[in-house]
Amino acid sequence: MNTSDTETIAAGGVTARVVRKPNKNVYIRIEDGSVVITAPFGAGEDQLREILSKHADMLKRRLGEKPAGGTFSDGSPVLYLGKEYIQKYTHSSYVWEARPEEEGILRIKCPVSWTEAERKAFFTSWFAERLAELLPELVAKWENLLDIRAEGGFYVDFWKTSWGKCNLKKRAVGFNAALAQAPVGVIEAVVLHELLHLRYPDHGKGFHDALEKYMPEAKESDRYLKRFYNVLK
Repeated sequence: MNTSDTETIAAGGVTARVVRKPNKNVYIRIEDGSVVITAPFGAGEDQLREILSKHADMLKRRLGEKPAGGTFSDGSPVLYLGKEYIQKYTHSSYVWEARPEEEGILRIKCPVSWTEAERKAFFTSWFAERLAELLPELVAKWENLLDIRAEGGFYVDFWKTSWGKCNLKKRAVGFNAALAQAPVGVIEAVVLHELLHLRYPDHGKGFHDALEKYMPEAKESDRYLKRFYNVLK
């Protein structure tokens, strides 16, 4: 298997350059108008083609193709926990919900009169609820590994310019609802990042040494968050 930077694969009408690194996970990003996959040395080409194929529609959109009906419309793709789902709307005046299905469909019930802005507000709340369900386990896991306690607890909010926040005075950490679009491994990297700030308030050497020690692949998570298409912005 070729492990150089010139390795390429194609699937779903998308060609990607493959960069091999000692990561645990596979990351896809767009860099200078091209698709780049960062993958573990042991990841097979068939596995990478399958992953690329699953994300092909989303990548095409980010490369310039726009959904005909808007971001929050029937048939448009949306990410949830790193997986792409196609939105399918059913009109309901009484039940507002979104339900992901194994086939890659996100079934949404909402009033027919909802505007694009109202659907976006619904997704913001839905992402916040889903993220809040994941965080107790992730925060507890990293508190124990780091021997750090966020005595003020954690909260979920929405910000356009920050994925997480740390309040040193209250010893509380906050997380952006939009993180629910990202893979769990990326969410964990943000949890680790904010908890470390309870010990290292700035981004000095101590902070970066600890981040590298506990999660060497955190830099890839940071690149993912800088490049992925955040529908809530």
